[in-house]
Amino acid sequence: DADFLGTWISPVGFTKAWSKNRAAALELGLAPWHIQFESRYSVSGGAADVRVALKPTQLRSTLLALGAQIAKRTGYQGPLPGGSAGGGSEAVEDAAVKLLAARGASLVLCGLDDIDAQVVTNWINHMLRAYGESISMQDVSLQAKGDAAAMTRLIEDMRHGKVGALFIHDVNPAYDHAQSGRFIEGLSKVPLVVSLAQRLDETAKLARYVVPDHHFLESWSDTQPVAGIAGVVQPTIAPLFDTRSAMESFLVWSGTRASAYDQVRAVWRDRFFPLQKKSQDFERFWDALLRDGVFKHVHGAAASGAFAPGSLAGARLLANQPVGLELCVYPSVALYDGRQANNPWLQELPDPVSKVCWGNVASLSPQTAKGLGVIEGRVVRLKSADSVVELPVHLQPGLADGVVAVALGYGRRDAGAIAANYPMQKLFPLERDLLAGANMFPMSGSTYISVELTGRMSMPAKTQSFDYQEAPLTRIVRDHARAMTLEAWRHAEIHEPAAVRDGDTGGAGAHAEETASIWPKHTYTGNKWAMAVDLNACSGCSACLVACQAENNIPVVGKAEIRRGREMHWLRIDRYYSGGQEQPENEPGLIFQPMLCQQCDNAPCETVCPVTATLHSSDGLNMMVYNRCVGTRYCANNCPYKVRRFNWFDYAHTDLLQNLALNPDITVRSRGVMEKCSFCVQRIAVARGSAKEENRRIKDGEVKPACAQSCPADAIVFGDSNDVKSKVAKLAKDRRDYRVIHDLGTEPNVHYLAKVRHAPH
Repeated sequence: DADFLGTWISPVGFTKAWSKNRAAALELGLAPWHIQFESRYSVSGGAADVRVALKPTQLRSTLLALGAQIAKRTGYQGPLPGGSAGGGSEAVEDAAVKLLAARGASLVLCGLDDIDAQVVTNWINHMLRAYGESISMQDVSLQAKGDAAAMTRLIEDMRHGKVGALFIHDVNPAYDHAQSGRFIEGLSKVPLVVSLAQRLDETAKLARYVVPDHHFLESWSDTQPVAGIAGVVQPTIAPLFDTRSAMESFLVWSGTRASAYDQVRAVWRDRFFPLQKKSQDFERFWDALLRDGVFKHVHGAAASGAFAPGSLAGARLLANQPVGLELCVYPSVALYDGRQANNPWLQELPDPVSKVCWGNVASLSPQTAKGLGVIEGRVVRLKSADSVVELPVHLQPGLADGVVAVALGYGRRDAGAIAANYPMQKLFPLERDLLAGANMFPMSGSTYISVELTGRMSMPAKTQSFDYQEAPLTRIVRDHARAMTLEAWRHAEIHEPAAVRDGDTGGAGAHAEETASIWPKHTYTGNKWAMAVDLNACSGCSACLVACQAENNIPVVGKAEIRRGREMHWLRIDRYYSGGQEQPENEPGLIFQPMLCQQCDNAPCETVCPVTATLHSSDGLNMMVYNRCVGTRYCANNCPYKVRRFNWFDYAHTDLLQNLALNPDITVRSRGVMEKCSFCVQRIAVARGSAKEENRRIKDGEVKPACAQSCPADAIVFGDSNDVKSKVAKLAKDRRDYRVIHDLGTEPNVHYLAKVRHAPH
């Protein structure tokens, strides 16, 4: 239940390490084996070779069963944890066998917020000899270090009048704590409450004084996310409002008159400067630190020692007897715990698996929904012992039967106008649905809930309406997003496109024969820009999507327009389940595929534009001339990839503060023009200018579109395909290479590399 590629502890760092591991293994003709036991369909579950959907009450017993299987096979004779081991299924036995086969190079992760479960996980990793191999105690993470027990004690102390003053910084327990009601009750009994929140959130509204902190981009600070790696946070803009750094506020209240800059310098002079020998002068050390941003230093490893078997004696993993529908709440990939709920880019970011945005939903398996007599969009009332919420139903293939999965982070009413969905009704008059999500934190401590039907409907806003690669009428299975088994990849011919389908171990097909074309042949004497997307590395996290939106001033459109299929994202992450739509598998696998303008050499859009607004550049880009476009939308109709977007919305805002979010390097378009990916042509122009000034060619890797720059998995590679030494040109010759619906003769310049996995999803 650890979504390490989505939201667990440090998903960006984990994703980068995960993709590097997969790439290194593939060079050796191998692929790591990944099995996921989980209560919902997570990003990590989508990347797994084998995924087992379980009810939340089955997770602990399954973990215990895995430990028992490994202990049996290793001859472990020490004490055993208490509890009942269940879930001794074929999948658990298979996992135990494979973990032991990779002893010393295997790892078990557990996302349960349960000390006993973590002790059992440590025991399993101890038997697998993971410590010192798969697990390093040298560079331990210092993130997610919250103390739930200490928070509970604080709440009780406040309720009993034992707290005289409380300073609250960068947390919002009145919203995002399971005992928020008791916290609010206790807060009312504290004589002095000071909040340093940047806005009047749910907790700040209850404070006696609010001393707003700077935004982190306006502040001097420092950070140490991992032992041995520290960094300085530098301001990039002057403060926009009458705020003060929280550090300076605490310094003033403690009787010290110093700026945050002086305090940070003093800490680094005293603590970190002595840890290095490269520079004897602090000013030189400081200048280098500001340039590099991070400082790596030698430190003592965390005291781990050997696993103490005696710690298992007190660990008990009890399995509850199922009594009804079970609740699974989880942090959302877009909003996490709701701290960014007022960001419209993230509100409109679809969940990687469900593709739902602008609010959370009650996800049910198709079988569970059938048993309850509900369809997608039916509003249901979820009831726990002390909380009630109403949410629309979403049907989620692959979810365990008898489970209701709901994302956290929504239902905020004091985060700002965007989070409450109120301004959307002003900006977009079609918005009439006030059901913008529910706060699930008060219900997060519940195991079982009841579901009641209401008479209302509220269709979820989804950016993808078709979930399978099987045509709805012809039943033809397409292969836009390709995956192949490791065995099939081993048999594929080098330097030929991987046409091998799952389960087929035959040879790969050759490139399609050149056919007659109605388009003239393009000649590229200079650069020819191309992109390669490695589906074996893409986790579907959607960082590229938000980066593209921020870079290119792409507007949000609101919930109503998303429901009408009018999203404006230039880049989308298509998600396809395995199996057919009529009879989806119980555990359907999935595959993610970033889809953007393919910059076709033989672009169908260029043929039909009556005003030559879309045309081809000398370096292989399919360009859009905005001031020519009259909005006929012929090009969108003629695009087989469906990646062109008609702009319905103005960009500039009456609120000048919102205009600060616009990228000044991008033309601000007016409504009524067609838009689509340009390979971040503004970045190409900057690199071209620099190369011209220095009388040289553009270097490989010098241009990075926003999507490639933001991808933690390094799944997107951009470069000049005319440069045979460029990375993108080399990837185009990879045995996994293919181009989407290349048989139409469009000659796309986006190459995809098929995913390699063990199981034939």
